[in-house]
Amino acid sequence: MTEPATTESVNGAERQPVVSVITIFHNAPVGLFEEAIASALAQTEHRWELLLVDDGSTDQSPDIARRAVAANPERMRLLTHPEGVTGA
Repeated sequence: MTEPATTESVNGAERQPVVSVITIFHNAPVGLFEEAIASALAQTEHRWELLLVDDGSTDQSPDIARRAVAANPERMRLLTHPEGVTGA
């Protein structure tokens, strides 16, 4: 089990995210992938985390994910499956 990407303090009490968005990608189309990340950032609920899961991409999509995580480390994490094993 992984720890949440963020916690939020309300009246001195830590609160974990109430929403976890898991986005699995493999060679994601650039515009669509960036739009999915932007959609998470635009949410009005602030107690969320975005887990970006690279399923063995060989294109620029992992770089896009790394930049998004670097810009929002308190809410986002990048996980990888180097062999591309999540497909069923």
